[in-house]
Amino acid sequence: ADGAAPRPHIPVVHMEERFCVISKPGGMLVHRNREINKEDRVFLLQTLRDQLGRQVFLVNRLDRATSGLMVVAFDSETCALLQASLQSDSAEKEYVVVCRGRTESVFESRRPLSDKYSKARTSREAHTSFRTLAHFDIEIEEPFIPSRGVPEAEGVILEGEAFRRNLTVSVVSATLHTGRTHQIRRHLQNLAHHPLGDTSYGKG
Repeated sequence: ADGAAPRPHIPVVHMEERFCVISKPGGMLVHRNREINKEDRVFLLQTLRDQLGRQVFLVNRLDRATSGLMVVAFDSETCALLQASLQSDSAEKEYVVVCRGRTESVFESRRPLSDKYSKARTSREAHTSFRTLAHFDIEIEEPFIPSRGVPEAEGVILEGEAFRRNLTVSVVSATLHTGRTHQIRRHLQNLAHHPLGDTSYGKG
C-alpha cells in the first residue's frame, strides 16, 4: 500500500527444522507493546512471519535499541522447551555493551530493581556482573545544554546547537544472573556508565 513503511530483511544466521536464530537490528520493536509510539510501523514479529511465510514464536526478546541474536521457534511446543532451557540455572546470558567512562576490569551491581510497568513498583533482587573488554576514546557530537542561570555570550555555542567533544568509552561483557526489565541498562545507569546511544537510561 502507498505510504506503508518498507519492511527490512531480517538476517537468519542459523536454520533448523523447528527453530531458527535471527539477527535483530537495533531500533526495531519486537512486537506491539507498551513502548510503542505513533511513528512505529514495522515490528520484528510481523516482518519475520511474512519473510519466512510461516508462524513464528519468540523464544527470547530484546529491547528496541538492542541488536543481537534471537531464537525463534516454529511451533509452541518447541518454543516452550527452548524458553525453559534459557530460564534454567545452567543457562548463561551474556551481552556486549558500549558504555560511557572508563570501567574497572571486573565489577558488578546488585541494586534491586522494580518493574517499571507494575503498579506495585515493588523492588526485586537483581544481579549483573561485568567484565571490561576494551577502552577507547571517540569524538561525539551532541546538542549543547548550558548551565542554568548562565547568560549566553557572543561567540559562544547557543543552546541546542551541536558541538563535538572527546569521550572515553568502554566495551563490557555483561552477564545476567537475574532477569529484570532493562536490567543491564539500569544497572549501568546506576553505576554512572550509561550505555552509549541509550536515550532512556543514558545520555543518548
